[in-house]
Amino acid sequence: MLHNPLGGPSSELDRAMFPEKPADAVNNPVLRDGVRTMLTKSLDKTLPALLQRPSPSR
Repeated sequence: MLHNPLGGPSSELDRAMFPEKPADAVNNPVLRDGVRTMLTKSLDKTLPALLQRPSPSR
């Protein structure tokens, strides 16, 4: 895991994860699972704080 000043997780990605053609990304389980893992870690870290914030008054 790398430090990301925006607060979300980031990690170095192996270029081999990415398919040659963008259309092949849909069927790439390594890329899909890597994105899911990063998204899950990001939501686990950021959602609790966001949900505790009071809503802005209008």
